[in-house]
Amino acid sequence: MLSLHKFYAMNFPIIKTTKTSARVLVFLIIALFGFLLGNLIAVALQMFMRDNQTTTFLYLSQASRQIFGFIFPPLLYAFLVREAPLDSLGIRKMPSWGLFGLMAMFTILPFNGMLGEWNEKLTLPESMQSIELILKDLQEKATQISEQMLNTRSVGRLVVNIVIFGAFAAIGEELFFRSIIQKGLIRLFKNAHLGIIATAFFFSASHLEIYGLLPRFVLGLLLGYMFYLSGSVWTSIAMHFANNAAIVVLYFLNNRSIFNINVEAVGTTDNMLVICISLIVTVTIIIVCNRFRRREMSEKEQL
Repeated sequence: MLSLHKFYAMNFPIIKTTKTSARVLVFLIIALFGFLLGNLIAVALQMFMRDNQTTTFLYLSQASRQIFGFIFPPLLYAFLVREAPLDSLGIRKMPSWGLFGLMAMFTILPFNGMLGEWNEKLTLPESMQSIELILKDLQEKATQISEQMLNTRSVGRLVVNIVIFGAFAAIGEELFFRSIIQKGLIRLFKNAHLGIIATAFFFSASHLEIYGLLPRFVLGLLLGYMFYLSGSVWTSIAMHFANNAAIVVLYFLNNRSIFNINVEAVGTTDNMLVICISLIVTVTIIIVCNRFRRREMSEKEQL
């Protein structure tokens, strides 16, 4: 019987090149193609939708952009260029201690809330005011679209929101940013910390939300370190999904009048002691996970 390892060795990579520049070019072409395809499908959908189907269009266009813009490029790239496509993407079993990452996504909330408040007060230099206005306008439009989709009392739409904002976004963005870009930058810099920090910046900047840049950067760091330590993209996907799905559910509960809270302000506090504890606990979780990783590596070396 043909083993999976032999199957990969016989069939992959399809494009046989070890040149970094060639691999980067292949990924950029695939990513650009996926981005254009996702947006072309969204435009085509808009042409065939009636005026009373605006929400349906938003769901389909969002799904199209996630699937073709983020999920499709990393998968195609891996199968074209990598010898072990799935393994190269970190598609392997998540270690049990990877669940600590889920805890970290919530322990960081008070600290990230403080960063969010600082971020909202930041302004660009006067020479860049035009850029700030453009970015602010983009963020407001994106917020309006998201809230139109998230503000629902329907259980059916709740499920759809969890799939699109939770599953699709988590899988696509983690494959794109962590499995491809982060691993590539770590090899380029020959330094894991620099690769993770740079990827977190690109991850945050890609959302084009100037007033959410700092807190999303910190989330990118958390996702990046947990992916690096666990070696499994399922770890960062689970963390990303938990964060996004929690927001979706809170919007739903708000609209059903079960809760009456400001979703964007969940976990925020003015208590500096709580904020400091938030940061200390989160950093401790990362340190503990690093020790688990080292112990696992040591046990493998002894076998």
